[in-house]
Amino acid sequence: MIRLDEATRETLAIEERRYSNLMQAIGDSDGAKQARILNGETVPQYRARLASKLQHLDPQWKGSNLHSVAAMGSDPGGQVLLDQAVRSIYDSAEHTLRHNSAAILGAGVLRAASTTNELGQRFTRFYGDPMAWMSTFMGGAARVGRINLNPPSIKPSTFE
Repeated sequence: MIRLDEATRETLAIEERRYSNLMQAIGDSDGAKQARILNGETVPQYRARLASKLQHLDPQWKGSNLHSVAAMGSDPGGQVLLDQAVRSIYDSAEHTLRHNSAAILGAGVLRAASTTNELGQRFTRFYGDPMAWMSTFMGGAARVGRINLNPPSIKPSTFE
């Protein structure tokens, strides 16, 4: 097992939480459970492994080999490049979930994803197609044939 300093452990914990939250929102709870660092895995390899599962959502890094970028991780330039790639991939995944979640989840699907922030507070956010739950409360389409602007006058009834 690799010994990590406190700052690196803190950074990895934040990244692990962000990755787990994204995978839960997408609906891949198994992927969220695999967010732990593996035995013998270096920090750049770990970061590349997690980001590679979401890189298809980022057009800039879609076809890239993140593991080769991670291999340059000991080089300061490689570390900066890996940081940019991971940040871009996670930001694109969050943007896609917020603005185009039907592309990931499919139409007519609404998922609840519970996330935990840095303070340990749990939040539930819903991703997907809002019509999945709103359609139940919507009536069928009503057609109006014609609106009579001049209705016949109604004569008052007389009591005799």
